[in-house]
Amino acid sequence: MQPNVDYSIDYYCDYIEKWCQPCNTKRLQQSFKNWTSGNNEVNEFIQKVQLKARNYREILEWIEYDKFEDIKYVAKEGFGTIHKAIWKNGYIRT
Repeated sequence: MQPNVDYSIDYYCDYIEKWCQPCNTKRLQQSFKNWTSGNNEVNEFIQKVQLKARNYREILEWIEYDKFEDIKYVAKEGFGTIHKAIWKNGYIRT
């Protein structure tokens, strides 16, 4: 059983090893003001998906272009151009 935890503070839950829904929801909400896609509908969609995530595999993130390195052209397809790159910071895990 998880002990009583005050989720009103910036807290990373030490009691759950993989994913603490209340802790991560709070942290993600606090980070909403730190990023934008430039499109309110896209922002709202990403935020809704983030708040419903039950584990890190369900997180959808907006990644600014400057967060990538070693960007390489792969191919041009029907709907656009495909590139591959290294994501400097990596994805959210906790």
